[in-house]
Amino acid sequence: MANITASCGFPFNWVENQAVRDFLDDFLPHASHLSSYQLTNCVIPQQINHYQQAAKNASKGCERTLQTDGWTGVNFHYLVAFMITTARYKDYTVRVVDHLNVLQLVQEFPWLIAPDCYAHQICL
Repeated sequence: MANITASCGFPFNWVENQAVRDFLDDFLPHASHLSSYQLTNCVIPQQINHYQQAAKNASKGCERTLQTDGWTGVNFHYLVAFMITTARYKDYTVRVVDHLNVLQLVQEFPWLIAPDCYAHQICL
C-alpha cells in the first residue's frame, strides 16, 4: 500500500475510498482495511525503515557519494531528497525533508556539503 501510494502520488486517504475498499473486498476478501492514519503512522514509516536499512546494508564497506535533489511537490512544498550512490552503481534515497528542515539537517550534520546544481542555476 505504501508503494502504491508513493508511486501513484495518491493522497493518503485513498485507502478509505469506498470504491477502493469494494475492489479490495472482491480480490482480497479476508484482508482488513487500512485507515489513512494507519498508512501514515504505521505502514509508511515501516517501509521507510526497511529502505533505509537496505541502503545501509548495501553500502556497508563501499565508497559512496551523497547527493541531493530538490523539487516542488504537488502541495507546493519544496522538498529536498538526500541519496547515496554506492561504488556498485546503486542509488538509495536516504531521507526526504521539507526545505525548512534542511537548516536543521545542516546544523545536525555540519560536515555535509551540498552545493547547488549548476544546471539548475542557469535554468537548463
